[in-house]
Amino acid sequence: MQETPIRVVQYGCGRMARYIVRYLVECGAEIVGAIDKNPALIGTDVGVFAGIAPLGVSISDDAETVLEQTKPQVAILSLYGTMAEIAGPAESCLKRGISVITSCEEAFYPQNTAGELYRHLDRIAKAHQCTMLATGMQDVFWLNMATCVAGGVHHIDAMEAIISYNAEEYGKALSLAHGVGLSLEEFRATVGRETEQMPSYIWNAVEALCRKMGWPIKNLTQRCEPYLAPQPIRSEVLGLTVPKGNAVGMISIVTAETMMGPTVTMKSVGKIYAYGEEDLCLWKIKGEPDTEFSVRNPATVEHTAAATVNRIPTVMNAPSGFLTAAELREYGYNMEYPTYPLHFY
Repeated sequence: MQETPIRVVQYGCGRMARYIVRYLVECGAEIVGAIDKNPALIGTDVGVFAGIAPLGVSISDDAETVLEQTKPQVAILSLYGTMAEIAGPAESCLKRGISVITSCEEAFYPQNTAGELYRHLDRIAKAHQCTMLATGMQDVFWLNMATCVAGGVHHIDAMEAIISYNAEEYGKALSLAHGVGLSLEEFRATVGRETEQMPSYIWNAVEALCRKMGWPIKNLTQRCEPYLAPQPIRSEVLGLTVPKGNAVGMISIVTAETMMGPTVTMKSVGKIYAYGEEDLCLWKIKGEPDTEFSVRNPATVEHTAAATVNRIPTVMNAPSGFLTAAELREYGYNMEYPTYPLHFY
């Protein structure tokens, strides 16, 4: 707890950041800086960018100057999905003693898929007495909600999840990574081949779930397939119409066999939605008793933004280092709704 509002820099000003900035203001944080490379945004007041009253803070493309001059306590990295892509910005923050919260999917549990970078950033965070943590939709709905419900089950044989999200809501980079617009042959030659080596967005979530459940992984497999358009559909993000038979997104299936016996399987569908389609988060626990639960049409973008802001008290109070949501229970930190301003915690 501190007497003054927590000083925050928003690093990355895409669609997600519009919600994060507003949520930060409404939760009593002080936004002292905003960073983005988009020429169309540079010089824009970050409050105006987020659709609220001006905050007197302009978006800048000079990250080093912003971090050095504004002296934030926390930087929110709303950037890319892999550790390799966020390592540089994260290191710039951590070396200044600035704690980092990121929505980077691989950073959610990077010990195995990006172990060297994870250990490097962990050492820097500890040396400068700050904390790094990844959060988002998976923190609440793919990890903590699942393990909480599992606490009401006597015996578990398998945990299975199906999630879906609209690729149009997450920008050009995600649509390209999901192979939107590619023919079946092009998908297999590019995205399909890359995903044989690269973790999908749910890979790290499966590892995190197994870690929190105390199930060492014996074998983990991933399969990625194109989701083919049943009819032509428009991608506003890419500025093209995807013809029938080409990819409108990607299906990823990750399965973990554990040494304790249970299996964990997650299937994600990220694609351009047709009219009437909506997000999905469905869980099945097979065992005694069988249990099924879901979140109908989860507001994935808003949930991710809220989880990011609501984790600020965690990084402000947790031990130094690169932590993961899967191990926060060991330090006594759960995901909680902040009734009071963030700096009261």
